[in-house]
Amino acid sequence: MRRHEAEQRTSFYLFLVPWILGFLLFQLIPIGWGFWTSLTSRMAFSINIKFLGLANYIKLVQDSEVMFSFVTTFLYALLHTALAILMGLLCALLLESCRAAARSAPSCISLT
Repeated sequence: MRRHEAEQRTSFYLFLVPWILGFLLFQLIPIGWGFWTSLTSRMAFSINIKFLGLANYIKLVQDSEVMFSFVTTFLYALLHTALAILMGLLCALLLESCRAAARSAPSCISLT
């Protein structure tokens, strides 16, 4: 029985290796590279690269247009989520209330 468990464990890790490699290659390495690049003065094909640290982020937070876009995006996400939840609740209540509302379910579902 122990040999069977060891074979299962080995096959589990062998099947997991491609996923881990793909995750590293296509997710973690690009995120790390992007973060490292954001800490420098690097442009597309620049030769002279200087390490700036958090200066880029400080400049970003001090820009009023960027902060306006952050607030706008946050409010949009908040309102969209709240409206989607309320519409789903309204549709569920209509479907639960009576059979006539159940007949209008496709039109209610298409609103969300």
